[in-house]
Amino acid sequence: MKSSNNTINAIIVDDEVLARINIREALKLHPKWHVMTELADGEQLQTALKHTNPDVIFLDIQMPGDNGINIARKLLQAKTKALIIFITAFNQYAVQAFELYAIDYLLKPFNDKRFAQAITRAEEHLTFSQSHNSLKNWQAKHLGTDIKIDKIIIRSSGSIRIISIKDIFFFASSGNYVEVHHEDGIHLHRVQLKFLEAKLNPQQFCRVHRSAIVKLSEVKELKSLEDNQYSVLLSNGKNVKVSSTFRTNLMNQLGID
Repeated sequence: MKSSNNTINAIIVDDEVLARINIREALKLHPKWHVMTELADGEQLQTALKHTNPDVIFLDIQMPGDNGINIARKLLQAKTKALIIFITAFNQYAVQAFELYAIDYLLKPFNDKRFAQAITRAEEHLTFSQSHNSLKNWQAKHLGTDIKIDKIIIRSSGSIRIISIKDIFFFASSGNYVEVHHEDGIHLHRVQLKFLEAKLNPQQFCRVHRSAIVKLSEVKELKSLEDNQYSVLLSNGKNVKVSSTFRTNLMNQLGID
């Protein structure tokens, strides 16, 4: 919940002095916000939390000692109520953090407009306690490595696309993105295929290639190609290549001897 005097108390954690200054200066444009302290690593944060109760923690990812993701995990396990906004120069880590722990993430260098969006999101969650509690429950739920997702949430400028797992045919790597092929078309998701694979139910999905994961219930035909290669025909009419590395596992999953 937001502080009773309507002030939003924040802690900044970043090992770079200039980065801390940038966040502090950006917050000056938002009069409700007060910086309680600025810290250089997770160990300092743990000490500070013994005698402070921030509403929001701005957290870098790449720091000496524990990285920001590990710090966030410890905070959630300790049931720390502060919201987390990651600010990082490393997009691949920021995506993972955003999906699992953070209310938002900002890529360095950020501009005032993008920073204001993160601030607004935090203020909304802090204003409405039900929304805040729902967020924390969701975060805590996703700490478990055995928790499997039932939807894909794709955030882009001005929109949030929610795609149910039941509507997905397959996933395919596309550079730094993953193509999500589903009933309404194709959307790009900024996440690594390996990370996504770990969150999918292995009873529903199977890796068939280093660049593809298919939904088992959508496989209609296993086709033999030249040079002992295979592909699968899916219910949406798409053919997806199957590499020899994953072929045996796919056949086992499909119940093919």
